[in-house]
Formats: sequence, C-alpha cells, structure tokens
Amino acid sequence: MNSRHPSSVEFAADAAAVDTDDLSDLDVEMLKHLLLDYCYVALAGSKQVWGQKLRQWAVHSGGAGVATLVGEADKSPAHTAALVNGTSAHGYELDDTHERSFTHPGAVVFPAGLAIAEEQGASGLEFLAAATAGYEVMTRIGMASRSGLFLSQGRHPTCLLGPFGAATTVGRLIGLDFAQLANAWGIALSMMGGSMQFNKEPDGDMVKRMHAGIPAQQGLIAAQLTQAGVTGPKQAIEGEFGFFALFADGPKPERMIKAVGAPYEIHDMSFKPYACCRLFHSLIDAVGEATDGFAADFNGITRIKAGVPGDAAKPHYQVYRPESVMSAQYSLPYAVAAAVRHGPMHYDAFSLESIRDDSTLALADKVEAHFDEALAREKSARMSARVVVEFDNGQVHEAVSRAALGAPEKPLDIDGIKAKGKALLGDVPLVDKIADAVDQLPEAENVLAITALLGG
Repeated sequence: MNSRHPSSVEFAADAAAVDTDDLSDLDVEMLKHLLLDYCYVALAGSKQVWGQKLRQWAVHSGGAGVATLVGEADKSPAHTAALVNGTSAHGYELDDTHERSFTHPGAVVFPAGLAIAEEQGASGLEFLAAATAGYEVMTRIGMASRSGLFLSQGRHPTCLLGPFGAATTVGRLIGLDFAQLANAWGIALSMMGGSMQFNKEPDGDMVKRMHAGIPAQQGLIAAQLTQAGVTGPKQAIEGEFGFFALFADGPKPERMIKAVGAPYEIHDMSFKPYACCRLFHSLIDAVGEATDGFAADFNGITRIKAGVPGDAAKPHYQVYRPESVMSAQYSLPYAVAAAVRHGPMHYDAFSLESIRDDSTLALADKVEAHFDEALAREKSARMSARVVVEFDNGQVHEAVSRAALGAPEKPLDIDGIKAKGKALLGDVPLVDKIADAVDQLPEAENVLAITALLGG
C-alpha cells in the first residue's frame, strides 16, 4: 500500500483482510462492550416517538424478510431493519462515539451487520470480525478527511461517513472481495448526504435521529447491489470527484493506514453515560465533583461557571430555553442544570415535559459558559472542562475533568454498561439476558439469541 496516499482498492484490501483469526481476546472483549451498549441504547431508542414511527412505517410498508425490528418481534427486509434499528440506536444521544472522527459507528455498523448476519446465518465471531472492519473503515476515512470540519459545512459526520462502515460490514458478511468492496463504496458515494438543517428548525429535528439509520441502510444496499452485479466507481475516496474532493478540506490520506501492530479503532471508542452532546460530558463530570456527586442542594447554587476549550463554548450550544428534546440535549446550560437537578443518568430529564420545568430552567439561567484558554493549550483538550460552582453561603467549589467518564482513559466496564442499561430499561431480567447473550456470542453459531432479545 502507498504509505501516504492509499487508493480505495488498497484500503479495501486491508478492510477485507480483517478475519476472525485476527481478533485477540482484548478485541473480542471490547466488541462485547460495544455491542452490549448498542443493544441497550437501541432498545431504549425504539421506545421514543421517532423509533415507534419508523417501526410502524416498516410494518405498514411490508416486504418479506427475516431481520428483526428492535423493540418488537416484527420481521422485515434487512435494508428496512437497518434503517429502523439504526434510527433507534442513534435516537437518544447515547450511542458510542469515536472522538477523532466525530462519528457514532456502532449505531451504523451494528444494525446493518445484525440484519445481514440474521439473514445469512453468520456465526457470532464472523459478525464481530465484520463489525471490526466496519469500525475501521468508517473511523479511518473520517480521520483522514478531518471530519470535524464537516460540521461547519452543515454536514453530520456520522450520516456522511456511515455508508462506508455499513457497506464494509455487510460486504464482509455476504462474501464480497476487496475489489467488490471498493465497488460498494463507489455506489455508496452517490447516496451520501447528512445535511444538518435540522439544527436550524426545532420542529424538523426528528430526522436527525435517522442519521445512523440512513447510512446503515445505504451501505447495506450498496453492498447488496454490488453482489447483484451493479458497478460503481472504484476510486470512491481519492478520485477526482471522490469523497475527499467533494467533502474534505485538506485531507490526510495517511491516516487511513493502520500501523503494523497498532490496535483497531474499536479500542479508541467512548461510551456515553449521559443523554446529551458528548462535548458536555467532561463538564457534567466536573460539576458532579464540585457538587459532592450532585448531592448539594441545587437551590443554594448562585452561579455555575463552565470553562470549555473548544466548540462547546460556541453560541449555538448556549440555548437557555430549548424547544425540543434535541435542542435540550445540545444545550450546555440545560444539560448541566438537568444533571444537577435530577442526576446525570436521569434520562427523562430531556423529555418535552421536563424541559419546561421552571426549577431546571431557573438553574440553567445560572450557568455561564466561556472559552478556557488554559485548557485549550493542553494536548487532547477538546473534551475537557473546568467548572466553578458558587453557593449562596459563600462557598466556592472548583473541579477539572480532562477525560469524561466512558472515554478510553476512563472506560465503562461491563458492570457500568449494565448499569446504563438498567437506567434506560429498568431493573428487569432482559438487561441480564442480553448481557449473557452478548458474552456468549463469540462461540455462538449465529446471532439469533441476541436478535430475539432485541425483538422483545
């Protein structure tokens, strides 16, 4: 492979080479963490209004298939299930995050892969290897294209990059070789979008929840069309009108290359314990430290000064009166106030009813965000935060968080992910049953134990 400018075909050859024998014990353990988190988050998202609407659409649209719709026992064609289940997984701001590519790969790769694995009868280990390849492709193209800059273009990185990851995972499971995989990327290139106009229209933000389902479906279809003999360009990434040329500003193609012996990108994933923008998670951790684990009387707080190093200080995150669930989840003042008022894992705090609560809004008015130059000068500072909490008795509590709970530096273990599942779904047997099925997946002949549980 060219050490500086790998071609799409060369990169596809690397992705196609990820095999079951290449997965170490540590790889398998991390994949189990990621899949378990996906299962809980997708089930919770299926209960949101957008998850219900997508599932109702799928049932009414009909079509024979064996892929399970999360939240119900209904079956559908694989491409329909990928759209519906990806939407559920991305539906409440709780899906996994790859911070260096600004993407949420699990909500794209797992629904597409499970739908096809269920259809094809793939083994558990085959599914995990294919998912690993999907994570690699989606995140490495994201890093190479400097995908954080997509946001300033009004494009959502997960939706834009996701078809590459989904096509890779599905392509591996249906037996595409590396040349066919590059072809699938070429087809997917013509399907890509990811407009963030929903950010400007609170009444139109439900489509944002589909920004993992859409690329999961697109990538799956692109792989299936390739299998059917449909041809596409083979230079989807580096071509004159390829992905880099169309979307990337100053791409760094060398970032696509995995160094010999380097870990897969699955090991650089962050889990989201809080149902809001990932940029706020370190801030919430710092507030927790400054309020004695959120135990301090919130009525006695007179001001919360939030110092953040980057994007979180921008005006569009400083919405004091959110009008929708999404705008509340992307409002720094509201997210901080909700954590102090209810605790950070009280997920109902972002419901339409909760965002109108006068006491929470009054507390949000006391939150002041500013750019923290000292933190910005630190290496890998994007997700760090500094907080000063002032009380009416004159006390002032300060705290700094340089890595949020759930980040690779502060990982959630299986017990932490199960605690998240119980907070989302209740302390019900289903939480443990899913954890057991995921734990047994590497030795399983198929994925049906998991999809049956996801179907309720």
